[in-house]
Amino acid sequence: QVDRTDLPRPRAHAQAHGDAAQRSQAGERRAGQVLRQEEYDFKADLYSLGVLVWVLLTGGLTKKQEPAPPMGVMRHNMDFEAHFTDCRMLAQCIAEPEQHNARRMKENPRDFVARLTHERPDQRLNHEDIRNHRFFQVLGLPPFEA
Repeated sequence: QVDRTDLPRPRAHAQAHGDAAQRSQAGERRAGQVLRQEEYDFKADLYSLGVLVWVLLTGGLTKKQEPAPPMGVMRHNMDFEAHFTDCRMLAQCIAEPEQHNARRMKENPRDFVARLTHERPDQRLNHEDIRNHRFFQVLGLPPFEA
């Protein structure tokens, strides 16, 4: 089944509903700087990758029926501020999973996800770092510059 929030939105939708409507979709996987409408680069996408990897490897929060990362509760449709601290909640789940209704990951995947989802974009892994990370070594990928 395809998650509709992952599909590109037609230009008419963006024009009719504005950028805010796009930011509300899948907000729990979006980097804070995107939701706050700050300048961002490819590391915002890598943040989203980190959240998805965490959900894939852990099954998400243990108290949720469907796999989901920790996220703020929106009070209304346009309450993007609710997600501004999602990265901090995820960091708590990674560092102290038992206290935050999450499952513990092994050292390499834990480091990988933590470094992809760091609150500060300049501290996140880049593409080369990802390919060289211990978690990815088992895949035997060619060097980044190849």
